[in-house]
Amino acid sequence: MKRWSSRSLVMQLCLFSVGILFSMMAAFVVTNVYVRNSAKQNMLNMNEKILFQIQGKLEDYYNKINHEAVTLSYSPTTKRYFRQTELDRVISAKDMETVFANIMLLDEDIAGISLYDNSFIRIASVGKEPNRNIAAGELPDRIEFGDSFMEEQSGSIFFTVSYPVYDLENWQYGSQVGAVVLVIKTDSLKNFLSDSGVTRNTELYLLDDKGEIVESSLEEDRAIQAKWLQDDAGYQVRNLETAIDGWRIVSRIPKKELYSGAGGSMGLVIIAYGIACAMIGIMIWFFYRNFIRRIYKMDQFIREAAHESGKRMEEQWEDEIGRVVCSLNQMLDDRERMDREIQDSQKRMYEVELAEKQLQILAYRNQINPHFLYNTFECIRGMALYHDMDDIAEITMALSKVFRYAVKEENIVTVKDELDYIREYATIIEYRFMDKIEVEIDAEEEILQNRVIRLMLQPIVENAVFHGLEQKLDDGCVTVTVRRKLERFIMFLIEDNGCGMEQEKLRQLIGSLEDGMDRKGIGLANIYQRLRLFYGKDVVFEIKSEPGKGTRVMIVVPDNVESG
Repeated sequence: MKRWSSRSLVMQLCLFSVGILFSMMAAFVVTNVYVRNSAKQNMLNMNEKILFQIQGKLEDYYNKINHEAVTLSYSPTTKRYFRQTELDRVISAKDMETVFANIMLLDEDIAGISLYDNSFIRIASVGKEPNRNIAAGELPDRIEFGDSFMEEQSGSIFFTVSYPVYDLENWQYGSQVGAVVLVIKTDSLKNFLSDSGVTRNTELYLLDDKGEIVESSLEEDRAIQAKWLQDDAGYQVRNLETAIDGWRIVSRIPKKELYSGAGGSMGLVIIAYGIACAMIGIMIWFFYRNFIRRIYKMDQFIREAAHESGKRMEEQWEDEIGRVVCSLNQMLDDRERMDREIQDSQKRMYEVELAEKQLQILAYRNQINPHFLYNTFECIRGMALYHDMDDIAEITMALSKVFRYAVKEENIVTVKDELDYIREYATIIEYRFMDKIEVEIDAEEEILQNRVIRLMLQPIVENAVFHGLEQKLDDGCVTVTVRRKLERFIMFLIEDNGCGMEQEKLRQLIGSLEDGMDRKGIGLANIYQRLRLFYGKDVVFEIKSEPGKGTRVMIVVPDNVESG
C-alpha cells in the first residue's frame, strides 16, 4: 500500500489542487455576490428610470389638464357666463354646453364639468357630478387635484380637478368669481402604470395626498397599507413625488426578483467555473500520469535496483524524464562494468602476487645459497684463467650472470637488461652445442630503455633450442627481433629454423595457454599468464609453426609497464 508523506509530490499536488479549488470556490462566492449585487443595482436603476418616465408622463398629464382648465375657465363664453344673471344664464346655457362639449371632445377622460360661483353654488354642469359639493371656505385659489372615488355602478375610478376662475377685467387684482371642477376618469393613469413594472410581479401605485390609491398596475384594486410604503423583508419600496401636488408614485419590487437578472450571468459564470474546474482536473491528472507516477516508479526502481543489479527500467516516453531513465540505466550499466573491472583488477593483482610468490619460490628453489654458488663460479673462473682455459672461464662467467639475473627480485626490467640476459644465455648454448646452435639478437636502439616484465624472452628461446633445434642434424639459429609497433607498442619476435610442430600439437599448445600457469616452471603458459596479468587485454601472443620449417612466437605489448 502506498503511503504518501507530506513532502511527496503527490501530496503537494493534492494540497495545491485543494488550494486552487478553495480559491475558485471563494472566487465563485465573491463573483456570485458581485453578480447578484450588480443585477440588483441594475434592477433598481431600471426601476428608477421607469419611475422617472412615469413622473414625466404625469407632468405632461398635469400640464394638459391645467391647459384644459385654463381654456375652459377663460373662454369668452365662460367669462360672460360668470357675470350673467340667472335669467341670462338660462339663455346662454346652450352656448355653455357647447363649450363643455368641445372640452370633453379634447379629452375623453373628462367625464363631467361643473361651474361654481363665488358663493359656492353650482351654476352649470355636464356629465358626471363630483362626489361632494364644494363647502364654504374651500373655494380653490389654485389648481387642485382632489380625492379619487369609485362609481359603484360601473366600478370606474374618478378624481376631481378644481381650478379657480378670476375676473381679469376687474381693476382689483385677484378677484375670484368662481371655480371650475372637472371629473376625470383614471384610464390614462392606468395606462401609465400598466406594463411598466421592472419585474413580473412589481407593483406600481399612484397615491393621492391622503395616501389613497388613485390607480395601480394591478388588475384588481386593493387598499394600500401604510406598512407597504416602507422596505421590508419581502419588498424593495421606492416613493417618488410627482408634479401633481401631494400625489406620488410608489413601486414595490419583490426582493427575490431583484436578482432575476443575475440568472443568465450566473449561468455563464457557473459554466466558466465548471470548465475551469474540469481543466484543473485534467491538469492534475496530466501531471500525475506524466510526471509524478513516472517519478514514483523511478524511485521504486532505484530502491529495487540496489538489490537486483541486473534489473533495468523500461521507459517509452522520449521526454526529459525518459532521458533521465536512460541515463539511470546507463549509469547502472557503467557501475556494473566498473564493478567487473574492479573485480578483474583485484583478480589480476591477486594472480600477480601469486605469480611473484611462485617466482620467488622458484628463485629460492634455484638459489641454494647463491653467495656460495657465486664464490664457486668465481673460483672455477679463476682456476680456468690460471690454466689458460679461456673457454671455461667465459662459460662460467656467463652462467654466473644468468644465475644472478634469474634470482633477482625485480619483476620489471628494461628491454636492454632482458636482451643482455639472452646474450649470456646464448653464450652458454653456443658452448654447449659446440657452435652448432646460434642465437642472434636484432633490436632498435631507441626502445632499449623501455620497461618490460622480467624473464619474458628466455623461456621462449630455451624452448626453441631444446624442442626445435636440438633434434635437428644441421646447424640451427634462433633469431630475436625487437621492433616498435605502431606508436605505443613493442613487438618481440622469436624465430627458429628447427623441426617445427604438427598442427594438432600446435593447437594443443595454444589451448594450454589459457589453462593457467605452468606449476612446474616458467613455460609458455606461465609467460602468457604473466603478460595478461601485467598488460591486461593489450597483449598479442601468437605462435606459428610448420613441420620442417621452424616455429615463430610473436609478442606485442605496450611500450611501458608500471612497476609490479
